[in-house]
Amino acid sequence: MNVTAIHYRPLARDLTLGVMGSSVLSFGDVPFYLRPFINLRGVPVMRYQGDFAAQVETELRWQLWERFSLVGFAGAGGTRNEGSRNRASQNVTTGGFGLRYEIARKYGLHMGLDVAYGPTGPVYYVQFGSAWMRP
Repeated sequence: MNVTAIHYRPLARDLTLGVMGSSVLSFGDVPFYLRPFINLRGVPVMRYQGDFAAQVETELRWQLWERFSLVGFAGAGGTRNEGSRNRASQNVTTGGFGLRYEIARKYGLHMGLDVAYGPTGPVYYVQFGSAWMRP
């Protein structure tokens, strides 16, 4: 079961806040590749898995000049396991910044580069549209 909420709110003419929250729950004997995992910028995919995973990430975009903007983001996530003593719960925090270029003003579509810092060091992302994949 997966629940995801994404919301963008303009704070000022040149400032936009984005918030994403997600939780995933699995039941029964699930193969490792389908188990819930933390999916944040800066965290390797499927590195932190459990029977339950939840995460929240916030992003602030500042329209710097013409079509260029700067982005700052931070997130936190955690996994939990039910009924198993040998698999511990895991928590992780991330953060980073990015540069965007608005390639389609009519649709508010941005493209750019992000640098995220997580438990394994810096990770680089090329973004097209939103950084948050929709289910």
